[in-house]
Amino acid sequence: MAVTKDLPENRMYSNPYAEMPYDGDMEYSAPLPKLTSPAISKAVFQKIKVGMTLMEFEKLTGETGMLVSSMDVNGRQKQVYKWSNNDFSRYIYITVEKGKVIEKKDKGLK
Repeated sequence: MAVTKDLPENRMYSNPYAEMPYDGDMEYSAPLPKLTSPAISKAVFQKIKVGMTLMEFEKLTGETGMLVSSMDVNGRQKQVYKWSNNDFSRYIYITVEKGKVIEKKDKGLK
């Protein structure tokens, strides 16, 4: 069975660091978000609806979220994705189960 990276429920199986060139340093960090991101706004946050798919939200924002957590809670797989500005002072978190948004959180949005 081939794993397709494009499907939200399969993203947790992909390794975002696998394609990064080795620079001699064993410490890797996630790439910084874009400096100006229209996806990080109160207007976009208000458009997030429980039940919408992760792919629908990413199409709305035009950006792929950063997978920050994947967990198994009582046999239910959940993933948490984050969209942030460059200094992480504003962000949107969404929790996804079976490819659909079940919870949303924000901080510092204008």
